[in-house]
Amino acid sequence: MKKALEVLLNKVFKKDLELLYGDGCYIIVNRVHFSQYQKCYMVDCKLMIPKDNKLEDFEIIYPDGLNYLMNESWKYMVVSESTQFMSTVDFF
Repeated sequence: MKKALEVLLNKVFKKDLELLYGDGCYIIVNRVHFSQYQKCYMVDCKLMIPKDNKLEDFEIIYPDGLNYLMNESWKYMVVSESTQFMSTVDFF
């Protein structure tokens, strides 16, 4: 499930990802697991952005843009349970 989500985000939604955060960025999915307590999937991911991209370019859209991409790709996974996304940003 983790690898499939990574492929969807980085290959299928590549144009959207680059439009939001610039050329050369990609997403690493660290963990996908089902929480019995909250009855939903928890997805932990990291947005990797090249150092030459300016922070102020994507600072405004960071959490919302990434959540949008995650929600859109999650629809392709055909999972009916709700999902919570946790993310961080790293520069490389």
